[in-house]
Amino acid sequence: MSCTRLSRNALAKSFEVNLETPLFSIPSLWAGAPYKIYGGRKGQNDYADDINTRSLMTNWLGGGSVYMPALNGKNVPLELSLALHSDAGFNPDGKSTWGALAICTTDFNDGMLNSGVSRFTSKDFAKALRDNLVEDMGQTFGAFGKRYLWDRNYSETRLPEVPSAILEMLSHQSFPDMRIAQDPMGKFTIARSIYKTILRFVNSNHGEDYVVQPLAPNHFSVEIGDFGYNSREKSFNELFLSGLNKAELIILSQMAISKEAVMIFHKELGYLLNDSASIRSN
Repeated sequence: MSCTRLSRNALAKSFEVNLETPLFSIPSLWAGAPYKIYGGRKGQNDYADDINTRSLMTNWLGGGSVYMPALNGKNVPLELSLALHSDAGFNPDGKSTWGALAICTTDFNDGMLNSGVSRFTSKDFAKALRDNLVEDMGQTFGAFGKRYLWDRNYSETRLPEVPSAILEMLSHQSFPDMRIAQDPMGKFTIARSIYKTILRFVNSNHGEDYVVQPLAPNHFSVEIGDFGYNSREKSFNELFLSGLNKAELIILSQMAISKEAVMIFHKELGYLLNDSASIRSN
């Protein structure tokens, strides 16, 4: 993001306006894009140019690649276009979240993308983004609002020649939503949910397996019972402790070893117990 000083038309020539938008990181000074990519409104409507620039920049970079073979561009294989927004709106109770909404556009260019893929791919992508975000947020923060899946004519989902979506993650007008938005765990949960959706979507489209990056252990704890194991873990009881007498259980508890260690030493432990009549007699 860069800052550009602009002079406006005759009504605004008496002052200059500082504008900071992603639009001004696109010009040739920074990214080498031609003026038509970021200046379609000839400097008369920065709002429209800013919205359109990201989609047009995607097409300019991806043109000529396998995903946009019929466009001229820089042959960068961009597969998806995703716009992340916050929305307006709130619930009258002041307690429940406004939640997430997703947008796609299928009714354009005969319902096809540049590669010949159906635009309904964008609808699948948008739905997965919304549904997964609502589920992930709900698991961490409780009930999270699930709003609409809109198939409408929005520039950010109409112009890209690859599957595209707008995700309205939450509402900047809703206090319950903003409590989550300002929470580092909220930001992390949103980002991870989006990452997982993109990972699944891209790999499933290519017919490839995928592995979600595992999280580090959280709220780790160990519960030790009378015999040095978690008595609530039935599978462990059944697998290793059935048939053991008191002396064997005492040895296990004194060893204080893990399940894996029990598996490794179970045979040796059996030999020891079978040969020690004095221990068994106890």
